[in-house]
Amino acid sequence: MKVERNVESRRDLVRALRSVAALEHQVMCEYLFAAFSLKKRIGEGGLSPLQLESVREWQSTILLVARQEMEHLGIVSNLLSAVGSTPYFGFGNSRPQLHRFSTATIRHFVEIEEAHDPPEPDINSSGENNGQGESIGEIYARIYDGFVDLGGRMENLFIGASRSQIENADIDLRPGLYHISLKTVSDLDSATAALDHILGASHGDEHAHAERFRQILTEAERSYKSDPDFEPARPVASNPCSISVRANREDATAVTDPVTRQALELFNEAYETMLLMLGRFYSPSDETPEERYTLKRIVFFPMMTMIIRPLGELLTLLPVRDGSDLTAGAGFSFSEPLQLHPDKRVAWLNLHERIRNHIVKATAVHRAVSDRADLNRSELGDRFAFLVQNLEAMSEHFERGMNLKHEYLQHLLKRAF
Repeated sequence: MKVERNVESRRDLVRALRSVAALEHQVMCEYLFAAFSLKKRIGEGGLSPLQLESVREWQSTILLVARQEMEHLGIVSNLLSAVGSTPYFGFGNSRPQLHRFSTATIRHFVEIEEAHDPPEPDINSSGENNGQGESIGEIYARIYDGFVDLGGRMENLFIGASRSQIENADIDLRPGLYHISLKTVSDLDSATAALDHILGASHGDEHAHAERFRQILTEAERSYKSDPDFEPARPVASNPCSISVRANREDATAVTDPVTRQALELFNEAYETMLLMLGRFYSPSDETPEERYTLKRIVFFPMMTMIIRPLGELLTLLPVRDGSDLTAGAGFSFSEPLQLHPDKRVAWLNLHERIRNHIVKATAVHRAVSDRADLNRSELGDRFAFLVQNLEAMSEHFERGMNLKHEYLQHLLKRAF
């Protein structure tokens, strides 16, 4: 990831903030993927009852850190809005490296978190960057210095509207719940405080992500050493993706099983819908309070916790291809740019249509799982049925909250006359 050596203008600042937004998003997806890959029951093999309790604690810790990465992405979105830009929920020019839980994966997570600390700059004799790319900590350091410099000489640096920013109260979270603390940014003091919060300069163990991962690594290494049959993760393939995406990514695993491929496409499309909703929630136009409330109630909890997470876990139980022991996982693949039409009526109709399409695909996957002898297990069938029910409820809530039945009726009347 490369940004300007110095942040000397609003444009430089926005580019740097978009760079760290992309990195925070990638890291969050990597953590979620590893957490989803962990086994949930003794019957899956490779775990004693005591080991299963440890694995559950590891998953809880990884998910906690992932939520804090979501918080970081939210804070960066507020910073972008504060300086007159829009939030960025893309990946930039790179993609997350998705690997199942292992000591190598956790060791990589420790390295990711250590990279939040800006190292000494590696400068060659010409005084230029060595070309090795910049860590996330280095980019944050440039952003911090950029805010201090620009804030001291630009009276109008903070031109963004506060309604385009999110704090805990906006998503019905009391301060600290789920270890999330979002605050609006309006001046240099609040901007630097937000950056200090991300980097953990004054928040102690709550933000000691690297230490949390070191603890998991120590415990996992001890378990592997003491028990040769220990295996906490499902046999999840690295970077699972559809054949079309595989063509553009050499390190990916192509998912060819027809049922799994359809489930993977459903996950990716639903994840894209969630990001579109987040983008609109962070960049409101003329929404009514009722419409904004509906968007909030759908995207933050039903969509994340009752669609994205359960589907990401279900994919780790579905085969990558015929004859392989490997299973799939969440793809976290979507199209960029992530944009909805500025007219809210068009945006709502577009989102509702997407949700209805998710229901059609989820229903098809449920039926296909039920018809397959190798997949016809009550757990899978019941969980996909529940997923369909959740999507149906979400569709009805969205339709009612956005008054879409009235919109459809008006559209039909216009066509009739």
